[in-house]
Amino acid sequence: MNLLKKIKIKNPLCTFFLKKFKRKSLPALPLALAVRGNDVCCEYMVNSSASTLQNAKALRLRKRGGISRCHKSNGQVINFLKRLVPFATLASVFSACNYSGSTDPIPPLNITAIKAPLYGALSFVDRNNDGSFSTGEEKAITRSDGTATINLSSAVSDSVKVVISSIKVGDIIDGITYVKGTIDTGTGDTIEDLTLKAPATYAVVTPVTTIVAETGLSEDKVKKALDLPVNLNLRNFNPFKENRTAEEDSIALATEKVALKIHATISTIQGSAIGTGLNVNESFSAAIEGLAEVVKYQVDSGQKANLADTSIIDKVITATSAKITGKLVAKGLDAITAEESTKIFNTILEEAKKQIKTINDSTDDIKTFDKNELGSIAKLIQKSKKEATEAVVAEKISPGSGRGKFTMTTNNETNTETSANETHTEGIASAEGGKDDPSTPSSSTSSTSKILVLHGGGETSTSFMGQDGLVSLMSNLSEYEFVFAEAPSNNLWMQDPPGGKSKPSTDSNWAQDSITYLDNLVSQHGPFFGILGYSQGAAFIPVYLADTLNTFNIALMYNGYLPTTHHGLIAKINLAAPFHIPSVVFSGEYDYYFRDLAQGLADKFYNSLYIRSSVAAHHLPFENDPAFDEILNFITINESSSISTNSGSLSLPVENIKDTSDSGFGTEFKTLLHKSTNSSGELTFFWEENNSFNMENFNYLMSDTKSVETIVNPEHNYLL
Repeated sequence: MNLLKKIKIKNPLCTFFLKKFKRKSLPALPLALAVRGNDVCCEYMVNSSASTLQNAKALRLRKRGGISRCHKSNGQVINFLKRLVPFATLASVFSACNYSGSTDPIPPLNITAIKAPLYGALSFVDRNNDGSFSTGEEKAITRSDGTATINLSSAVSDSVKVVISSIKVGDIIDGITYVKGTIDTGTGDTIEDLTLKAPATYAVVTPVTTIVAETGLSEDKVKKALDLPVNLNLRNFNPFKENRTAEEDSIALATEKVALKIHATISTIQGSAIGTGLNVNESFSAAIEGLAEVVKYQVDSGQKANLADTSIIDKVITATSAKITGKLVAKGLDAITAEESTKIFNTILEEAKKQIKTINDSTDDIKTFDKNELGSIAKLIQKSKKEATEAVVAEKISPGSGRGKFTMTTNNETNTETSANETHTEGIASAEGGKDDPSTPSSSTSSTSKILVLHGGGETSTSFMGQDGLVSLMSNLSEYEFVFAEAPSNNLWMQDPPGGKSKPSTDSNWAQDSITYLDNLVSQHGPFFGILGYSQGAAFIPVYLADTLNTFNIALMYNGYLPTTHHGLIAKINLAAPFHIPSVVFSGEYDYYFRDLAQGLADKFYNSLYIRSSVAAHHLPFENDPAFDEILNFITINESSSISTNSGSLSLPVENIKDTSDSGFGTEFKTLLHKSTNSSGELTFFWEENNSFNMENFNYLMSDTKSVETIVNPEHNYLL
């Protein structure tokens, strides 16, 4: 083996060595990457079936210095999947050390993501200009102050865009599964379905720079159209920076007010578009393209684009409507169906535009750069987006019902909501939509069977409501009412252990706030035929069933797991398990992080239907997935059941009970606490003696539902 070539990059952080070994027929090109400083050493092997580097087939991550398949950056270890990466992405490997084929390093891109600073958002250089992250594009995750450093593989210009995209819990990006979502530091809440853009030479990425990136207009023209200060530098001004001067404070207020109005307009329209059947990216694209078109028209006409002006909002809605129809057709919908969906969108936006205007009017009324006041407006915007999605879904199911979903169509209503946000009172008008007011996509009727829906951890019901698999499920179960609950704290049904996931909690009441919230919701809006959970929502179902007297006929758990980081909750589950409730546990073959955890969840349910889709990832099955029909059949089979089978209570005359104990019951009514149903159709009940709530005083009864004969057994129930 002869060393033919050695290349050393003039960068203090990195050194590359390229070695070529001669073989008769199959030459190989090993490539070692040594990253110094805070990084660990990794070795990459390029396998080739030809004699040139250009023909190399693949790139494989190898082991070096005792570190296997990992790369450490900024103190965080990131695990890579053991897989072959297309050789075309070799540039992204070199970019970790600013290698561009030259001995001179390319300066990294330092940006700040601002809609208030965004913590934990994906920032990337959109090399192929498709608006979505693609493997090989340079990326970084934003810090708590919204800043990020993106190492570049090649130089950038104004023609290249940098994109900020919010992350949801469970998102998989470049083989990494994220367990926390993006935080809007202005509200303290997770934020979803947000996209911001800027020319890649900008130091800040904001709603205003998004207009610049989408329109291609000069900064001066955008500032004039949006009535921004002439002395504002759109390229680098951060309105949330500390120690602003009086002049900077005035610029910051004007800039943030315009940014909030852009955000309110795009978000509400985007929420409505999601309800038509477009996905998150398509909905954002339609909304921003419509807004950009109007801004350009106003600039060309020498007029302003004030987003608190109803006529401007009308123009944006009209422009977006046409784009939605085009995108629906591009997705494969026939023209008639696409037109019908767009008509529903237009119907809802007639009401939504009132809400956009009142929120934007409230924004204009802000007099000082008060982070709490600005944050309150941001919460209203999230609520408006959520209501818009709900309105379109409701309108599809029951024409005429959608408009009633909007709660902020007048200034009085908006001011009331803003006041509630600022004082953090009960019923806060937040991104969660109010904890005592679950999201319902159709009006309630006493004859309609209801399904209670628990969203995933770190997301909201709005984003979950737009998931394609759930939209299809609701469409196929139009006779059911889906009631969307909101986790009462931080968008999580179960908070992380105080010491982190490596130090499990032991408190059996750890999730009591969520249990109490759901109990109240069921009391107000029940009864429910079923309960459906996704991701952490699915993991919470056995926690809730183990600690409630409320009843459900079926349980549907998608992409779930057992909450093993909470020993107290697991102990409570184990005491109540197995749950004798007809259930489905679903997982996807490509749900790499969660798929192997689903079986443990299924094991806690008696004879659960466990389905693993061969095509799904971390999402509900799509309509063309065989698992979709399998779950529909399960629901159909169980919908005729009138027995609630996890827990609850009922009363019946004691004379109907066959007494097999030494002491009789008498003739009064007794309350029997219903615990479970076993495989033979028998119900297990508990009889409370002397009105005492001591568990030791509970006897159990076995009720043969076929012969209507109930047998009393004086032994204490061992299940409790």
